[in-house]
Amino acid sequence: MTRPQLEQAQQPTPSANANQRGSTFGNHGLAGADFGLADPAKAGLTERITLTSVLQKPVWGLLIGSALGALLVYGASGIIFFTNLILTSPDAAVAGLNRFVAIQNLSLGVSLFLVTWFLSSWLDRRFRTIWKRHLLYTLTVIPLQTAVSITTYFLFGEKYIN
Repeated sequence: MTRPQLEQAQQPTPSANANQRGSTFGNHGLAGADFGLADPAKAGLTERITLTSVLQKPVWGLLIGSALGALLVYGASGIIFFTNLILTSPDAAVAGLNRFVAIQNLSLGVSLFLVTWFLSSWLDRRFRTIWKRHLLYTLTVIPLQTAVSITTYFLFGEKYIN
């Protein structure tokens, strides 16, 4: 390819973002290539189920988005409420109990996130079916959450509850 041909090939054309289906692409060995992916299933692609794709669905997106929004608002107001009770309660037992609840909830949330984060890529590679991943994840999370709850109880809650 000569220099003027190369410079002309590098210039953007109005059809640079157009559908290139059926184009021959000159002598580049791409004759008959289908870049349109009009049928993703035919190309071996399937839609992955992600939070973003679910939230874009008319009914499920509305329901799940509303539930997530309510949980976020409820969680934030719960944090504010318990923090206020811990800081302003004249009764040391009530403040200690609320501190225990807050510490336990934070510990459970962090441990659940970390287990999910560490296991998710391995489970995706190891198991093709979702139910097997979910089963193994559940069997991992239940004993972990129980252990975290028992540990936080003995470290922070026992003296206020008994």
